[in-house]
Amino acid sequence: MNTVVIKIKALWNFTRGTLAILAGFTAIAGGLTAAILSNNPIPPWEVVQSHLFVLVLGFWIPVLLVSASMGINDYYDYPIDLKNKRFDRPLVRGDLSPQEARIIIFLCYIGGVILTFFLIGPLFTALVIFFVILSVFYSYKSSDPEKSQFSLKKKGLLGNFVVAIGHLAPFLLGGLYWIIFQTSDPFSEIKALYALVVFAIATLLGIIGREILKGIIDVTGDKEHDIQTIAVKFGVKFAKVSGFSLLIIALVLLTILIVTVFSSILAKIIGLTLMLISFVSVIWAGFILFREEDPARIARIRSITRFTLWIVIAAFIISTFAQGFAL
Repeated sequence: MNTVVIKIKALWNFTRGTLAILAGFTAIAGGLTAAILSNNPIPPWEVVQSHLFVLVLGFWIPVLLVSASMGINDYYDYPIDLKNKRFDRPLVRGDLSPQEARIIIFLCYIGGVILTFFLIGPLFTALVIFFVILSVFYSYKSSDPEKSQFSLKKKGLLGNFVVAIGHLAPFLLGGLYWIIFQTSDPFSEIKALYALVVFAIATLLGIIGREILKGIIDVTGDKEHDIQTIAVKFGVKFAKVSGFSLLIIALVLLTILIVTVFSSILAKIIGLTLMLISFVSVIWAGFILFREEDPARIARIRSITRFTLWIVIAAFIISTFAQGFAL
């Protein structure tokens, strides 16, 4: 295979390109949802037309930051991944060198912070820097016994919580950007704030559930490196039940949110149809989860739950546009 193609593929895998792009769309979904649910609702196509510059550049802020956080996690996890024979990781395959990995991480972090400062301002830049610090301490020296006390990843549920915050941040910040900078009285935007809060809680629960399930896959290597995931601390069976339950609760909350915040029948039909697909995909993941014992076979739920994340975001973006037709 051509060296350039290998490097591009390695970069995509290293930064979890799919999840990074998803984060960009999540931020847009947050802004559009806040705009359509504000006291003076604006059709989403008008938001796109009048704020195209901010949307296009703002899309890349979470893409860069998520890419960096995913990359630094792989960088510090290299010894563990090597022991777990994670040849899906470009560092383990040798497609990326540690030096190349450090350069990619640095450029993505710096690019995200600079873009935030010039596009949105110092307040959001401070929040972004806070998330950057969290992501660094999540992964920092997780494989080094002498420095692992600084790694939030080794703290089990606390580490899962940090990951969840990173995933919900784009939607939350996208919505808050609209409420703070594009409305006359942010504190009066009860409906929009309600949507952001419920979405944040549901996302928090769903991502924590997904992280708990992912811990089952790497349980052998995590035990050896004293990473206190739920699977390591309480057992694989408990991790399966708790992780799957949190995913279901998250989908129920998101379904309730769609029913309560969108008044358009079309928006509700589209949103509920997509949420039904999400339920089916999670139940499919649950079937694999409770039927299989081999972590390698359970690993398939990664892609299934990632697909569910895409569907959930699509549910809100498409429903928001459908709601716009009722304005």
